[in-house]
Amino acid sequence: MLTAGNKDLIKETYRKLISVRLSKRLQEVGDLDADKVQEAISQAGLTPEAKKSIA
Repeated sequence: MLTAGNKDLIKETYRKLISVRLSKRLQEVGDLDADKVQEAISQAGLTPEAKKSIA
């Protein structure tokens, strides 16, 4: 991670990664609350198109 100690950038990146993982888990396993997953995606600032490109 080449962020030069920028903790905000690291947190933003982790939010995105976690939201994509939660979304894929909901899709594959189905054991998560869809509203909570959508909330995580919204907090990460991801659009459906961006989520697909990361996954």
